[in-house]
Amino acid sequence: MRSGYLLLLAAPGLLAQTQPTFYGAYQDGLDAERAGDWKAALPAFRRAVELRPASAARVIIYGNNLLANYWPYTHMARCQLELGDLDGAHATLAKAERAGEPRPDREALLQRLAAARPVPPPPKAAPAVATAPAA
Repeated sequence: MRSGYLLLLAAPGLLAQTQPTFYGAYQDGLDAERAGDWKAALPAFRRAVELRPASAARVIIYGNNLLANYWPYTHMARCQLELGDLDGAHATLAKAERAGEPRPDREALLQRLAAARPVPPPPKAAPAVATAPAA
């Protein structure tokens, strides 16, 4: 019976050490994204991907509860774009495409990404070389 008491006393400490669920991390990311806190949202989405890398339109999270529209890569790319990490956003959008995340969301971010990238200057024309007239 004594071991049962020890388990009850140790349980709160064990609960504090458990890792968050992917949907908890994803929800934290969504909340931070809605608030415009890109620096907080990005690691939350990264944690969600670490725990569940596969994107899905519907995911059973526990029991009969569903998480709709689990698109972590698209959200990560948006955060990276907002933080100025253009190369990272481009690479993450490629992952989103491979994961089958919705095209319209990705396309909108790709357009913003293209607009954010500096346009390279046109190549300089080579100076004209004067040639002598043929005799």
